[in-house]
Amino acid sequence: MVHQCFLTNTCIRLHAELLRGIGLNPASLYPIVHDRPEPLLHTEAHPRPCPTAPPQARLSEEEEDLADALSPVYDQLALARSWWVLELLLMRHRVQCAVDGRWETELYANMGRARVIPKQETYPVYVHRSVKMRMEAEKTAGQVYEPRARFDVEPTWVA
Repeated sequence: MVHQCFLTNTCIRLHAELLRGIGLNPASLYPIVHDRPEPLLHTEAHPRPCPTAPPQARLSEEEEDLADALSPVYDQLALARSWWVLELLLMRHRVQCAVDGRWETELYANMGRARVIPKQETYPVYVHRSVKMRMEAEKTAGQVYEPRARFDVEPTWVA
């Protein structure tokens, strides 16, 4: 997210030394935001990085991304059942009709459903590359990770 703050020129001021502490090189972010290297993939050459490495062995931004992508999925609705109370509340939701572009208001309870991504055929769907990293790592391990959001088109993977 820090990388995106610099890309969008938010003018948020950050301490350079603290950026190094989270695996970011300040010289790659300012005054020009450089493209990120290709993501690391979970292979024998790049085993699962240890996010609790000692401070002298800081992880790079790519290693941090790989560690995030390979960390356990924590579904708070499964871990803390008390969150389900909020899923049962009726919420107002505005939806635009595909036929005539008119806006309608609906009331519904989310009930733990996945997020709907509207107008995928019209506008690009941007998804962080760590999602793709997790999908590929799980595939090589013989497991399946599938994001709950459904993609009707191939998303644009962003750094």
